[in-house]
Amino acid sequence: MDNSHITTRSGESIIVPATMSREIQSNLLREQLNYQGVTITDALDMGAIADHFTQESAMDSVFRAGVDIALMPISVETPEQGATLSTLIAGIVEKVKQGYYSEAEINESVARILTLKQRYQLLGYASNTPVASPCDDTEALIADRSITVVINQHATLPLLDKMLRYFILTPWEEQASGIKMTME
Repeated sequence: MDNSHITTRSGESIIVPATMSREIQSNLLREQLNYQGVTITDALDMGAIADHFTQESAMDSVFRAGVDIALMPISVETPEQGATLSTLIAGIVEKVKQGYYSEAEINESVARILTLKQRYQLLGYASNTPVASPCDDTEALIADRSITVVINQHATLPLLDKMLRYFILTPWEEQASGIKMTME
């Protein structure tokens, strides 16, 4: 249990949420319980987090805690929100380059995610491509490898061909429209 406090964007001091707690995510889950699987947050755009933290501070806190995947730091329903997501990702990439996050921990997270994808044969046709291959556009590499396809029968990933049509399934029409506009 972690009884430490964190300051919200309003200046209120609250008990740190479990998803943002290094004590829980790393010390308890990984070290004491020896959990080797992938950890994923609840949707960070839900009220419990979004009402108290900025998108940047929420993502920062969960990655500092040792979480592998920050789920839905922003809902993408418009091109502007797509741009905000790109900005959030660029901020995380910059913090990695500056050494703010442990590169070893990030590599461990990537390995866990790839192992999980491999277990369920979700790596697609590029499963033999090394993760750490040189790339001029780090953001594009991260985005291409973050998409999971249940069945990639036609080897359509990564989404490089803008002339192809893609089926986007989301719970809300606004999200699909926002993603569509972002991809155009």
